Amino acid sequence: MTRTSHDDDRARAQQTMEGPAVLDVARYPEIRFRSTTIEKSGAETWTVHGMLELHGQSHSIRFTVRREGQF
Repeated sequence: MTRTSHDDDRARAQQTMEGPAVLDVARYPEIRFRSTTIEKSGAETWTVHGMLELHGQSHSIRFTVRREGQF
């Protein structure tokens, strides 16, 4: 299989993302999320509240999830 410039771009982007300027995976190899509550917010929609630990700091976050398709 031949490597393309798209593959090279993707590899550079991945390296940048993992490097010290962004995620710094050498110092912080884990990202953790712990949900604290989940609330129904509509038809097939829920709001998830929780704590996100990133770069050694915890932050309260919330986001909406939606069911799509069949189980």
